[in-house]
Amino acid sequence: MFKEWLRIKKFLKSCPDKSFRLVNKDPKNINSAVYKKERLWESETECNYISITGHRYFGVTIAYQDVDAYAERDMEKTRDMGVGMLPPKLAQIMINLWSRTTEASAIYDPFCWLGTILIEAANMGYTEIFGSDISREMVDVTKKSIADFVMKKDLKLGSLIFEADASKIATRLPDAIDIRTTTIVTEWYLGDVLNARTVSDEKIREQWRKLARIYDGFFRDLRTIGFRGDIVISFPFWELRGKNIFFEDITLIIDRYRFTRQPLLDD
Repeated sequence: MFKEWLRIKKFLKSCPDKSFRLVNKDPKNINSAVYKKERLWESETECNYISITGHRYFGVTIAYQDVDAYAERDMEKTRDMGVGMLPPKLAQIMINLWSRTTEASAIYDPFCWLGTILIEAANMGYTEIFGSDISREMVDVTKKSIADFVMKKDLKLGSLIFEADASKIATRLPDAIDIRTTTIVTEWYLGDVLNARTVSDEKIREQWRKLARIYDGFFRDLRTIGFRGDIVISFPFWELRGKNIFFEDITLIIDRYRFTRQPLLDD
């Protein structure tokens, strides 16, 4: 493939008043850092040649992952290695999973942790964001992180961050959150931090029961208040002896309170 590009470059050099070069330093695709450094987005000049099952495709890159911007947003906010480790890119994906089929409205994160999802929502252009957490410390951290981000980006943003137990949200949800149009995007409480030395069958069962109570209370209260918005949630799983153990009770809880589960991919 690399030899073919060299041959194409040699051919294109014969075009008058044009300059062509390969920024690949070896027979591999360039990464987003090189794409940004070479400012290839300005003229859409990264060409892509793809061969798949006997078919050949030729395309042009029109967007790239700004790794520096992701790192900046991730590192500049308050960090805690024990909680709130959701990567900004995953937060962005979760928001996009909802917005691809729904008009933009308000976003509410009932487990706001360090504010990652809300910051990404603001960065993507959403102007109404709400967040809550059972921890006063996390509420204060999120408020500060959002305030710092808004000031740096000079954004106009409506936000409300408040203290609340997500399993008893019916009594704490402020009137500002419209239960008909607000979308919930959140990384749920994942339980205690476990590592290879502390994880065990007993620990997993203990965490399972604890999470089930929280999630059941949350969906029960959403049903009680008649919540009709969309919900995008990441759930925990555990790894034990090379096996992934998923929190399968979540499907039972969702069905119990008559919420509809949507597949990630279309049929």
